[in-house]
Amino acid sequence: MKKIIYGLALILGASAGASTFVGNGGNAGDVELQVTINQLQKAFVETAKPSADAATKLCVCHEDFQGKPLCEMLKKLDEEQVRFCDAYIKEKSPELAELLARKDRVHFSWTNDSIEVQENGKLRDADAVTSLENKSMTLNQARFLSMSDMDRVFLMGHEVFHLTSSNGKTLSDTGPVGPFKGADGGRQFINAMAAAIVMQIHKYDLFDEYRGAIRRSKSYKTKWVSLDILSITTDKSEPNAYYINQHSGGRLGLRYQLTNEWGVVGEFANLKGNKDILTSIKGEENKDVFSFGVAYRLVPFHNPLNFAGQSHFVFRGKVDLIQAKYKLYDPYVEMNDTASTTGYSADVNYFIPFLKGFWAQAGLGYSIQKYKFEKINVEYKTNGLSLNTGVSYGF
Repeated sequence: MKKIIYGLALILGASAGASTFVGNGGNAGDVELQVTINQLQKAFVETAKPSADAATKLCVCHEDFQGKPLCEMLKKLDEEQVRFCDAYIKEKSPELAELLARKDRVHFSWTNDSIEVQENGKLRDADAVTSLENKSMTLNQARFLSMSDMDRVFLMGHEVFHLTSSNGKTLSDTGPVGPFKGADGGRQFINAMAAAIVMQIHKYDLFDEYRGAIRRSKSYKTKWVSLDILSITTDKSEPNAYYINQHSGGRLGLRYQLTNEWGVVGEFANLKGNKDILTSIKGEENKDVFSFGVAYRLVPFHNPLNFAGQSHFVFRGKVDLIQAKYKLYDPYVEMNDTASTTGYSADVNYFIPFLKGFWAQAGLGYSIQKYKFEKINVEYKTNGLSLNTGVSYGF
């Protein structure tokens, strides 16, 4: 029977891959939560394998954890408690591996409110709470994000064992369980198992396996600062000799996401263009463009643990306030003119994740900017295509 359940868990885990994921990666902590679930699921799969070394005793301190609180916790167990803890984990691992491999079996949710649980007639603060009846787990988002990867596994491992039962009785933090005596015996037992699972995850290198996913920039961030190199090209066929059809320069942008999809943007760009008109006559144009508008963020891929799953598109529509200056000059004389107008633009950018909040982006756009320099008699009335590339920081 154990082999059958183990096989099912392995198939489900392989086919689902990231299907233990909750949400679409659009919330703070979703990646960390999915990583923790996957680490637990894989650890239970390995522990449940029929080929697993039956002589390997769980619930004892791994040498790499010597001197750490998890190790000290396990050192307090007597031989009977170690055997009971070891046997229980091995017995329940196939069941828990299957449970965590299917996203519809356990519902995970976030809260920003404090969590309190009733114990011995008193309330105490908690980082998470689990309901066996609803197969649901609620976690304090801020606390979960502030934890190390090992602490997250310990917390989730503790909560997952609340979804099991011993002798027909759901595991609770209160009351005795087997050789774990006293009013606090249940908590001691569950904490010992959670510590043992942390060490199993370390043993199978599952912490290292997900380092990249944890460090990779996350697309759910709400505040974005971007710096671009921008180039705008208009129709070359304009007959006016003073007409400059290509402008380029830098652009600084801010974006704030109101929801996972919709946001607002504000930008400033300084663009320059120049042209050799005759041997000694030159034209230069300098444009300051202030833009504001709306943004729509699209995350097309569904596994936020990999590179593609964090990459995304941002579509933007903007109103552009343009202040332009034109200088026509030769070695002896100079003529200056100014113009201003309101234009419109739309673009799409593809964001590629780096590490620790940094991104690269590249985009394509279309702009409508119509204005005229009256003194020099240069009129811009054709629309432009834009290309940009740059970097962003999301926080």
